[in-house]
Amino acid sequence: MKHIRVYDFERLIQFCNENKNTTLQYFARAVQNRAGEICSVVLLLKDRKRIYNIINASTTQGRKAGTNYMLYYECLKEFSQQPILFDFEGSAIPGVAGFYNKFNPRKEFYHIWHYNALPFPLSMFP
Repeated sequence: MKHIRVYDFERLIQFCNENKNTTLQYFARAVQNRAGEICSVVLLLKDRKRIYNIINASTTQGRKAGTNYMLYYECLKEFSQQPILFDFEGSAIPGVAGFYNKFNPRKEFYHIWHYNALPFPLSMFP
């Protein structure tokens, strides 16, 4: 994600810190190399029923080493004893969707409901 700057991540962290919610927790997990450099990182949200995969990123070194697999393996292991679902949130990007599919997730479909309460003839137009 070359278009996202460090400043953008700092603003996201600041927002999370300023908007704490007792029913919604957020946390991050990372994989570092032996030199202590971050290779992969993930931001997750958690409520009573699910852990939501919000965003993750890997460095070039992390992609080459496959640290994203280790990152998700450790996250799944950490919460494996709790009655909670891990929601990968899917992706329209083929490479990302392929990565998530390697974890053999159960597909979940969401329905879109559209309601138009405008009076006739305005209700004729989408």
